[in-house]
Amino acid sequence: MTFKILMTGIVLTTLAACTSKTERDYMKGCAANGAPKELCECSYEKIEEMYSEEIFNNIEKGYIPADFMDKMLIASEQCVAEQK
Repeated sequence: MTFKILMTGIVLTTLAACTSKTERDYMKGCAANGAPKELCECSYEKIEEMYSEEIFNNIEKGYIPADFMDKMLIASEQCVAEQK
């Protein structure tokens, strides 16, 4: 039993370390606005797909593209539609 708890803690710590600061910040802000975790995760994945790696790297550095809010809305709408 203790081994399972220890392994669970290690896995969760490893997974948390794998997420970028941008993803953690997005998830925190999304949840703070009352969105369910599943919607936050889905919309983040879709936003990540909408931008090139270069632009996404710039987002991680604090540059927010002018169309980010529009794309975030589109991604969220797509996720809501998929959940129906």
